[in-house]
Parts: sequence; C-alpha cells; structure tokens
Amino acid sequence: GHRGVCATLHANSAPAALKRLASLIAGACRLPPELIESECLRNLNLFLHIDFMEEREIRRLTAIYAAAEDGLKPLFTYDMNADAWTNRVTL
Repeated sequence: GHRGVCATLHANSAPAALKRLASLIAGACRLPPELIESECLRNLNLFLHIDFMEEREIRRLTAIYAAAEDGLKPLFTYDMNADAWTNRVTL
C-alpha cells in the first residue's frame, strides 16, 4: 500500500467534494452513490477546502474535515472576516 496520497477535486466545499467524487465514480460503475460514498469515507482521512479570497486575490485553506463512517466532520474552519481559525473538533 501507499503511505499517503494527495489529490485535487474541484467543488464548492469539502462535503460537496465528497458528493462529486461519489458521483464521478458512480458514472464509471454500477454501484449506488451511497455505497461509493461510504467506501470513500472508510478509505480517506481528510478533506481540505481551499477558497479564493477575491478581495485579497489569494487562495487560502478555509476548512479541514475528517472522514468518519457517518460523514465528514469539521475539524477547523477559517473565518475570512476575522482572519482567524476556529477549532470545530467535537469528540
């Protein structure tokens, strides 16, 4: 196996990226999207979301989600207005 991998998927949020990944895979096979999504959640660890900040003309990491069996869980979110990170971890 691989010790790690990184991939890019274009979506408007981390949860939207998971749905997009599941629908792209479903288009190539006959498995239901719900099964594909649950397999993705079991085999992926983190989803990172990068936003484009138009007023500053920069890209910034704005959300970190952990993959769990019941869906994506927000770990940290970045508030562009406050220019600060919020810890969203709930264990």
